[in-house]
Amino acid sequence: MSKKDLTDKEIEATILDKLARKDMWSGTYRPTDSMIKWISNRLKHNGRRVKIIIDDMSKRGLILFKKSGAVISLNPQKREEILRIIGELY
Repeated sequence: MSKKDLTDKEIEATILDKLARKDMWSGTYRPTDSMIKWISNRLKHNGRRVKIIIDDMSKRGLILFKKSGAVISLNPQKREEILRIIGELY
């Protein structure tokens, strides 16, 4: 698989899409480290910015952290906004 040069918006939509396809809403969580590693392996340039993007999405309320940031899930209260962001990319 070739590595891609994605914008921050594309990375954000990709993370949200992956969580949505896995039905990770509120009570179901995915390890943050595995999400960062998964998307970082697909980036052409350094993947350190993925952590910054995830933190930003948390501040905006799109994703929820649990266990001191060890796991993440989608915020069901922001469902419409999340689906709109995903729809803009795809």
